[in-house]
Amino acid sequence: MAESDANRELVKTAFERWESQPIDEWFCAGLSPELNKSETINEMDQVERIIKQECLTMFLPQLLEYRFQLHAAWGEYEDAKRVGRQWEAEEHTIGERKGAGGEEVSRIRKDPRKWGQWGQLKKLSSRLNKVKPVKKAHQYGRKAAG
Repeated sequence: MAESDANRELVKTAFERWESQPIDEWFCAGLSPELNKSETINEMDQVERIIKQECLTMFLPQLLEYRFQLHAAWGEYEDAKRVGRQWEAEEHTIGERKGAGGEEVSRIRKDPRKWGQWGQLKKLSSRLNKVKPVKKAHQYGRKAAG
């Protein structure tokens, strides 16, 4: 029972973080964007295993939406399309109806490049990789060497 409670808390915490942070903040907090991407994918895999293990399948479409956003924001067309198909199939499986914007969501799942944030993290990562480190000035006010 304690393990199940801990698993459910992990899922809850992950969803709260993904819901409360803009997608670019998932990848710009502390580590390199590529490393954060890898860690986020691993966390999503863990959450998906728990969802299936704990029979929380009603949360699977939301997880797949986040995974879709991750791949689309990185400009990974085939992965985003694959996850978009899984997301749509999972919604049909649990009988979830498309709410407002349902046709738009369906269109974006079929062609992830139509999503407004398509490729933004790939561009952001590219810009971050081009930034040169700032040289620190000496603590007593002398100019930095170089």
